[in-house]
Amino acid sequence: MDNYWWRPSTPTTESPSSSCGGFLSSASGTFSSPSYPGYYPNNANCVWEIQVNSSYLINLGFNSLQLEMHSSCRFDYVEIFDGSLSSNVSLRKICNYTRDIFTSSYNRMTIRFRSDVSIQNTGFSAWYNSFPRDASLRLVDWNSSHPACAGRVEIYHGGQWGTVCDDNWGIQDAQVVCRQLGCGYAVSAPGNAYFGSGSGPITLDDVECSGVESNLWQCRNRGWFSHDCAHREDAGVICTGTYTTTPDPVYNLTRPATNYTCGGFLSQSSGSFFSPFYPGNYPNNAKCVWDIEVQNNYRVTVVFRDVQLEGGCNYDYIEVFDGPYHSSPLLARVCDGTRGSFTSSSNFMSIRFISDGSVTKRGFQAEYYSKFFNGSTKLLCLQNHMQASVSVGYLLSLGYSARDLVIPGWNRNYQCQPQIASSQVTFTVPYSGCGTIQQVDNDTITYSNFLKAAVSSGIIRRRKDLLIHISCKMLQNTWVNTMYIANDTLEIKNIQYSNFDVNISFYTSPSFLYPVTSSPYYVDLNQDLYLQAEILHSNASLALFVDTCVASPDPNDFTSLTYDLIRSGCVKDETYQSYQQPSPNVLRFKFSSFHFLSRFPSVYLQCKMVVCRAYDALSRCSRGCIVRAKRGVGSYQEKVDVALGPILLQVPHAEKRSLDRPEVDLEEEASAQGSSHSATLLAGVFLVMLLAVAAFALGRGTRGARGLPLSSRM
Repeated sequence: MDNYWWRPSTPTTESPSSSCGGFLSSASGTFSSPSYPGYYPNNANCVWEIQVNSSYLINLGFNSLQLEMHSSCRFDYVEIFDGSLSSNVSLRKICNYTRDIFTSSYNRMTIRFRSDVSIQNTGFSAWYNSFPRDASLRLVDWNSSHPACAGRVEIYHGGQWGTVCDDNWGIQDAQVVCRQLGCGYAVSAPGNAYFGSGSGPITLDDVECSGVESNLWQCRNRGWFSHDCAHREDAGVICTGTYTTTPDPVYNLTRPATNYTCGGFLSQSSGSFFSPFYPGNYPNNAKCVWDIEVQNNYRVTVVFRDVQLEGGCNYDYIEVFDGPYHSSPLLARVCDGTRGSFTSSSNFMSIRFISDGSVTKRGFQAEYYSKFFNGSTKLLCLQNHMQASVSVGYLLSLGYSARDLVIPGWNRNYQCQPQIASSQVTFTVPYSGCGTIQQVDNDTITYSNFLKAAVSSGIIRRRKDLLIHISCKMLQNTWVNTMYIANDTLEIKNIQYSNFDVNISFYTSPSFLYPVTSSPYYVDLNQDLYLQAEILHSNASLALFVDTCVASPDPNDFTSLTYDLIRSGCVKDETYQSYQQPSPNVLRFKFSSFHFLSRFPSVYLQCKMVVCRAYDALSRCSRGCIVRAKRGVGSYQEKVDVALGPILLQVPHAEKRSLDRPEVDLEEEASAQGSSHSATLLAGVFLVMLLAVAAFALGRGTRGARGLPLSSRM
């Protein structure tokens, strides 16, 4: 069999060099722009050529992409070619981040990165994998208790059907399978050979789909036929649809109303969501919120396909908000039998579903998609500054030149002057300079400024003054960017939602001198673990606070079997200890490692942290332990999402190590499997609380236990 199946080599990562570009021949890997995540140089011309086994095709995706923006990508861009550069078959030229996956038509793909002589950015990070040309998909072993579109997931290649391991298997992966087979939407993603064990090879493991893929092998994975599973871990799906030759499925999805979760954060460019237990009846007293955030300068459209709720709009209903639901206008209230679509004015939309204490029905299903909004202004709220861009064509249409637009009173300051290109005028406006004003109002901090183009002095005028207001707002659940143009009767609004940078790392000792860089991080039972979290922002008036930390043996369930380290600011575990903060935006604490029971080899930690205004006596950060959480009046607070792990139990009788030595000295003694930098994450700040998830697996024998990378993917 080994002679018949081609098994790709182990995935590798190609590191960028000063010369950039190169030839990539591994079955999968990653590459990035020069100096990523630092700024790439001007006049870069980098070419990466990917070539895999002749019977395989190539998928390419991007983890991040930040380039100089232009509607037709004339300045800085990444171009993807189907084959060699000389083939001149361009799949697309991009200068804006996209979640799309690019697939070659044969075993070669070329990627070219070009930058011009001005305006740099952080560049891009990309990944690729490969898959056999003859791959196909099916579901097997369904039975009468499930619909026709349900069963064990199997993949065909080279005359045999193989299975998929359930490691990391979830509803996003099932969504791709259901869509690929024309089976509607995913209801659940059962693992542990729920539909019986397969008998062929195990084809894929560690599958991670974003939800936008057109087939399962476009999703990231550890490589074809590379796994550490047995058939008792075969993955399955249950979809809403049916095959055309099969009667409509019969569902029996009644569940206790107290044991479910709903709502969530949706960050793909398109996707779908459903009421709890759909197409079974939703529970009473449901309160679900879905936050949809797509990339900057895109608009969200949600479409309701099937809405079956209790009659009228006073009992069970759906609300659609033009932004975060707690602070944005209501677009519509959707009731029983309603069908239609609604579009946001920004890249953020919230949908809230409410049911009362009686009468439940089938519920609803909805889809959403995003579309680029080609407006005359763009605004980005970055870590230390606002970046505002105005179309030169728009200025000319109003009778102004590019040089007429200034920050009033600051046009002589070099730092506050714009960069003028042929198509746009770009201002880099610091949060702490160029006349930027900071205002605090209840739970919002706003940084605001404005741009102006005015008629030169004279006796008369026939043109209106142009005033462009720009502001970056930190709301309770997200960063929000707003821009609008005031020109007497003309007003254009541009609202964007962005991210908040937070760094969280393990350290080797209470001196907090040496961060842990090995992955996994091996520890002894009852060893002190030291963590430091930091807000990465130029505003020094922000503070961090640990509200709650809960441990669980299951990373997806923090309600069943849990152990509290700290809750609502009240310490519950005798080993938990906080340290004096070197500054308000840096937080340090420790606890001792443990495990639950021998049958639970892993422990996961979920921490809720709050960002507040520093030195505010009314904020949550200043109130410490409270028995019943309530919102502080007149104070600002913010929540974000970060992850860190894993930690593994040290091999028995391992040599004890000095805790105050640099981590580089510890790596050889621990035989660490790889390394990574501390977990600096671009954390989505739309969530209800800052979620710091630290995982440590306490193996009882060797280090053969599997774990997540030290910096977990959100």
